[in-house]
Amino acid sequence: MASRGRGQTGEVITLPLETWVSIGTLLGVGLSLAGLMLATTRSLRTELKGDIAELRTELKSDVAELRTVVDRLDERVYALATGQAPRPLIVPRSRD
Repeated sequence: MASRGRGQTGEVITLPLETWVSIGTLLGVGLSLAGLMLATTRSLRTELKGDIAELRTELKSDVAELRTVVDRLDERVYALATGQAPRPLIVPRSRD
């Protein structure tokens, strides 16, 4: 029975130096690409988290503005329902 690493005739299988250099080069390129992809992914994730935080802040301020407008409209409807003269409605202008 032949052991691992030996051919059928019993001799040790050897690879030329050029083959080992090629294998090492391919492994190096593979590791470099994996590192680059990891760094790029990390950078994009950080950027995306910042964008999401900025959008959340904008959304919170927009919701606060909408609540103010709804409260004013509610006061106007109440005033009209009770027969009072409503205060003029001043809607804040959009920042866009």
